This record gives sequence, C-alpha cells and structure tokens, in this order.
Amino acid sequence: MAIETLTEAQRIQAANSKNDRTPSSNLGKDDFLQLLTTQLKNQDPMNPMEDMDFIGQMAEFSSLEQMLNLNSSVEKINTAITNNQTTQAMMFLGTNVTADVDDSGEPITGTVEMIGFKDSQPYLKVGDYAVMLDQVKLVNY
Repeated sequence: MAIETLTEAQRIQAANSKNDRTPSSNLGKDDFLQLLTTQLKNQDPMNPMEDMDFIGQMAEFSSLEQMLNLNSSVEKINTAITNNQTTQAMMFLGTNVTADVDDSGEPITGTVEMIGFKDSQPYLKVGDYAVMLDQVKLVNY
C-alpha cells in the first residue's frame, strides 16, 4: 500500500478549501449578541466573567442597537426630504423664475425647462444654468 504525501502547497489549498467562506466586514447586532452568548457558554467555570465586564458588554450591545435604530431613522428622514424637494422642483416646470446663480451678481431669469439631479439634490435647468431650489428668488406663473 502506497502512502501519498502532500506538498506544502497542497496542504494550504486543502485548508483553504475547507474554510471557503466569505467574511463580512459589517457586524450587526445579531453578530454581537451571538459572540456574547458564545463567550458566556465557553467561559472558564473556575474563572467566570466579572459582573462589570458583562454589564459593559451589554451596554455596548445596547449602544450598538440604538445607533442602528438612529441610522435607520436618519435614512427615512433623508428619503422624505428628497421626495419633498423633488415634488417642489416639479412644480416649477414651465414657470418663469428669477434666481441668484450668476457670478457677476446679476440674477438669472428664464423658464424652467427641465429638472435634473446632482448628488441626490434636484436642480432646475434655466437656460444654460443649473439652479438649486434655494437659489430661486422669484416665481412668475
């Protein structure tokens, strides 16, 4: 019976194929809770986790959850603001507006021909200029 020996490269390849997973760079609250429970299950019974350490980790978990909830709320607010600004911009289509966008200090007057977006912000096209909503000073219907 012949015994096959593996080269170093074959051993590395075999080890890598066993661990063929894609690590995630984002850890969420579920991952944190799973790590904490695993830590509690596998702690040394003769030297258990100190109460203060456990309380500190629970406080970190609570802070993480609050930050995730806050992030979700901010995203919803941002979406609502963008939708509201888009609706406002659409109301200007075909109207004559005066806006302060010219470098010479002279206001620009013209008809809003179309609406575009730059960095998720709506712009009005007036002649050759892109006008932000807050630059509009006068509207003639």
